[in-house]
Amino acid sequence: MHERDNGLDSVRSKAEILRFVQDSFEYMQKAIRTVNQGNLMERVEFPGAQGGIPRLTIIDAAVADPWDLDGQMVEYLRMNGIDPQAKR
Repeated sequence: MHERDNGLDSVRSKAEILRFVQDSFEYMQKAIRTVNQGNLMERVEFPGAQGGIPRLTIIDAAVADPWDLDGQMVEYLRMNGIDPQAKR
């Protein structure tokens, strides 16, 4: 996994970008596997959140956020005259 603070700055090539993305998915999957009923509401450090946030909030965001981005991409395509359903 790349350094959290500056790893992205060193990513330049397509291969490096793909590896960075793959590493980030593996990192999140590993983190999710550590969550259980006993620690689901335990607060963990999170940038910009003084006092941390519950593990559940992080998992929720990791699952829900991509759907928001998908919706934004669909709208962008439609605004530019592209039928996104034809691309799926």
